[in-house]
Amino acid sequence: MTDTLTIYLSGDAWQGNPEAEVNVNGVNVGGVLDVAAINAQDDVQAFTFTGNFGTRPVVAVSYLNDPYTGTPAQQQNLYLDGFSYDNVSQLGDKKAYYYDQTNTFTLSASATPAIRAAAFKSSLGVDVHLDYWNTSYGLIGGTGGNEALVARSLAYLGITNLRVGVPTAQTLPEMEALAASGAKFDVLMPSTSSSSLLTSQLAAIAPIASAVMAVEGPNEVNLTSDFSWNGSSTLGAAAAYQSALYAAVEATPDLAKDAVYSLTLGGVGASGYAGLGNLSAAATDGNMHVYYQNGLPPASTLQYALGLATTSTPSDPTVITETNYTSAPMISGSVSVDVQARYDLDLLMDATKDGVQATFLYELLDEQVDPKDTNNEDHFGLFNADGTPKEVATAIHNLMATLSDTGSAASTFTPGALAYTISGLPASGDTLLMEKSNGAFDLVVWAEPEIWNAKTSTPIAATPRATIVQFAGIQSEVKVVDPLTGNTVSDSFKVSSVVLSVTDHPLIVEVEPAAVSLPAGLSTVGAGPNVVALNLSEDAFQGDAQFTVSVDGTQVGGTMTVTASHAAGQTQLLNIDGTFGAGKHTVAVDFLNDLYTPGVGDRNLYVTSSSYNGAAITGGSLTLDSAGTQTMSFINPAQALPTVGAG
Repeated sequence: MTDTLTIYLSGDAWQGNPEAEVNVNGVNVGGVLDVAAINAQDDVQAFTFTGNFGTRPVVAVSYLNDPYTGTPAQQQNLYLDGFSYDNVSQLGDKKAYYYDQTNTFTLSASATPAIRAAAFKSSLGVDVHLDYWNTSYGLIGGTGGNEALVARSLAYLGITNLRVGVPTAQTLPEMEALAASGAKFDVLMPSTSSSSLLTSQLAAIAPIASAVMAVEGPNEVNLTSDFSWNGSSTLGAAAAYQSALYAAVEATPDLAKDAVYSLTLGGVGASGYAGLGNLSAAATDGNMHVYYQNGLPPASTLQYALGLATTSTPSDPTVITETNYTSAPMISGSVSVDVQARYDLDLLMDATKDGVQATFLYELLDEQVDPKDTNNEDHFGLFNADGTPKEVATAIHNLMATLSDTGSAASTFTPGALAYTISGLPASGDTLLMEKSNGAFDLVVWAEPEIWNAKTSTPIAATPRATIVQFAGIQSEVKVVDPLTGNTVSDSFKVSSVVLSVTDHPLIVEVEPAAVSLPAGLSTVGAGPNVVALNLSEDAFQGDAQFTVSVDGTQVGGTMTVTASHAAGQTQLLNIDGTFGAGKHTVAVDFLNDLYTPGVGDRNLYVTSSSYNGAAITGGSLTLDSAGTQTMSFINPAQALPTVGAG
């Protein structure tokens, strides 16, 4: 497919015109561009390039020849007025280059498809050691489970997928209680088994079969001292165990519907996994345990680890049944509780973006109280040993609450797509788009720089990066939520872009469904091929707001009346048709009948959003709370220069 990229530029000329260079995916297109369009005259010059640029090309625009000498009156500047990529508008606000510099933008040829928010939530799980009696999971020093603490912690998280062992007489009652509250289980098979034992081990699952989501092969067989299949502890025996398990699950009516996760290895590379042979036919999903060393962010390890999983299950999707950071900061390999929270949010997004089907965090609770950080194995929990939430538990609680979708079709609706572009995102950054059944989108934006110094056991402060999310059109409401704190960072109405301060963990950009334009009334005035669209509303008081509209000093249409309630979120659409030449044009709205009685009422007029030929007009939202005229301006681009570049 041949793509078409158009870049709109203008400049302030001094000692010659500004010169620019455009690189697409690291390759120069068009050479050096001479920008003759004069910004002060609202002129715009279009440069068009064609080639096979891909669905999300990275475009770098550079200003090359700034001659500034320090005298304000003697300045040459470059202005980037916008992009169009495969007929999708990409940039709504002008970007100024006052000195030689490069700005990079990631474009999109089309709207980005979303996944269901409910699907993301249902992919998350946590390891729970119900049979660890002498830990926080039990009554420490006793012989019973700490059911209330486990249940309360899970309810706070909002996670219902649990990785557990095969039920025993002691753990079965707790599993049944958890199942009754909505829990689903990935049941990890024992390390020791045989052809004769396997049947009875699967039979032990029968009482909770309706709550089972997966049966998992044995754990880290190369590291587990008691691993044995029919008396053998070789990798070949492990592969035979996995094959027998898959066949037995398929033959068990109550379990045949469930996934079968592959066995796992620990601490080996590709050669170790190769020793298992191809287990694709013995599992529905490959399986990996991923831990992170030296305080490195999750992306540094995750893709490599997922590649290892495909060594033994090349035809299957992948799950992660153990992953986390330990929060014992004075022990080598650990991080602080704050860094654990930030990195864990990142890794959940990374795993989903990388196609992981299910991600289980290891583990629910710190197993022991260890205030002096003597054992990092005791600090993997999302909660402290006494059940108080760590920062990571609070962050996940906030994340799950923000992504909550209570609609009846939350798990079944077909998600749509959202047209947006990102500029200014750090190199370590990424995005993930989700949608709720009510039509609201949740765009997750994050970056993951290294934020832990393993040598000094101290955090590294991330540098905030201003990152712009540009939507293809006006959005009714855009809210930014920080799951680390649960706070709403910003809440904007009738906007086409939002600026984020991206550091080291995800921010959630909630894009609410478009407001319904009610009631009908205004329609179209003027005539011509171009359209200025105004969305209007009012505060009615002893009558409705009336106004006239003019373009470039000439009134179009007569006196018009607005009846849409601003307080109710209603709008009415007025289309102003005309033939508008190249250059800048001014739209004036004259509010005719303002009325205000202190303590009684106030009649006001609003232009909630505006566009020209479908592109949002910058500064196109007006509040007229007194009689008189307010204006906005738009640019009709100059005729495009000849196309350069080919592909």
